[in-house]
Amino acid sequence: MNRRLFLLVAAVAAWPAWTSSAIDSAGLAALLASGEKVTVVDVRSTEFYTTAHIPGAINIPAALCRVKQLPRLGRVIVYDQGLGQTNATTAAADLSKKPGISAEVLEGGFAAWETIQRETTAGRGASREALPFIDYQTLKSTTTADIILV
Repeated sequence: MNRRLFLLVAAVAAWPAWTSSAIDSAGLAALLASGEKVTVVDVRSTEFYTTAHIPGAINIPAALCRVKQLPRLGRVIVYDQGLGQTNATTAAADLSKKPGISAEVLEGGFAAWETIQRETTAGRGASREALPFIDYQTLKSTTTADIILV
């Protein structure tokens, strides 16, 4: 066998089984409307989740996905804030390693869901933007993956 072909075959065979796939906002909306059993997981911070989330979504912050004990949820759609974050990809990979869970990422995250004017738990119209701040307890529980210096 040609050496390059062998390396390609070896790389494909070694590709992790937990590699996550993606679904777009329209696809998720259709999936939810169809009534198919799916669990939607919001991996943003609890503060963002309580402000607004996709109806029916559960909140498991991304940093907890690796260690959280979960039942066999079947198909899971994971989303983060969007806006260039990769928390959902990492969380989906962590969740897919658990037995009975097949996780996918919502492309564009919550920002994409809101952009196409899908339903959220937030009210319609403008709202006052919360000033970002962090208290000591939150800072203590933050992992380096959650910190972005600007």
